[in-house]
Amino acid sequence: MQLFGKKPPLDEIEAEIAAIKRRRDRVAAKVEAAQTELDAATAAHLKLHTEADADDLKAEAAAQRRVEAAHSTHKGLSAALAKLETQFAEAERRVAAEREAIARRASADEIERQAKAAEDVIEPAISAFKKLAKIYGKLGDVSFDCASIGRYAEAAASEIELAAAFTLRDVHGLAAGIASGNRPIPQRQTEQQAPRKVAPAPVKERVFAMRPIAWKNGDGSLHKQAPYFDVDLPPALARRALDLGAAIPLADPRRKKLHGTRSKYEPDLVNCVRLDGDVEAASSEEAPPAAPLHSAFEPLDRGKPYLVKTEGPKS
Repeated sequence: MQLFGKKPPLDEIEAEIAAIKRRRDRVAAKVEAAQTELDAATAAHLKLHTEADADDLKAEAAAQRRVEAAHSTHKGLSAALAKLETQFAEAERRVAAEREAIARRASADEIERQAKAAEDVIEPAISAFKKLAKIYGKLGDVSFDCASIGRYAEAAASEIELAAAFTLRDVHGLAAGIASGNRPIPQRQTEQQAPRKVAPAPVKERVFAMRPIAWKNGDGSLHKQAPYFDVDLPPALARRALDLGAAIPLADPRRKKLHGTRSKYEPDLVNCVRLDGDVEAASSEEAPPAAPLHSAFEPLDRGKPYLVKTEGPKS
């Protein structure tokens, strides 16, 4: 009896990658040490030739041998490290390919499973539609609506049967293409999208305007309202409008009498009761500028005002 089966290909490749990485790190440390030795040997060889007062053939030969040995060691280790890097990259490529193959097989199997479920229900569904069409068709002589249902069920059975034959064939082909790598894996949304957060609407209180009013919203935009119309205000401004007598509650009998008795217009700011400031300051705040005069206009001097007396009508 076999207690331990063979590792899956992915596990084998990942184990191979781990082994290559250990060897690569070990050789990389040796390459660094060899580079240090090569630098030191080269510096000693250079110092011997540039600072010695007399020729020392024995020392020169030893220094040269040290440089050559360090260079050879560094070259061999560098070649080994380059080969290990190539092996590591190839193993990673194989892991990626194996993971993609696993994902492809899983996607293809899921599509085939769903296609099999559709095939299991399509025949009974078509049979039920045909049976429904036959039963309601017999009632067609006594009921127009029953005849319509029978014709609809018969047409639906025919269309579903034809469409299912083509679509399920395409689905099987899609699964085969995904498994072989010729078709991309469909991107499915497995999790329901989080509902979009919508900011709650600001709380408003509806009152009936008795005078022209003006106020600013939180964003700084200015609003004006003519009298004798309902208006929605933030609760604080609604209470202020009631306190100032610029508005009344909707239940006030005057609303029923005055509502809509005037045409809607946009009042001048100077005539409005400011709900977000002093009432007295409304006439001085944001007053409209004087109308500009044309450069060719010249006021006519009519002199001082005078009084004209006329006789009354004769009787």
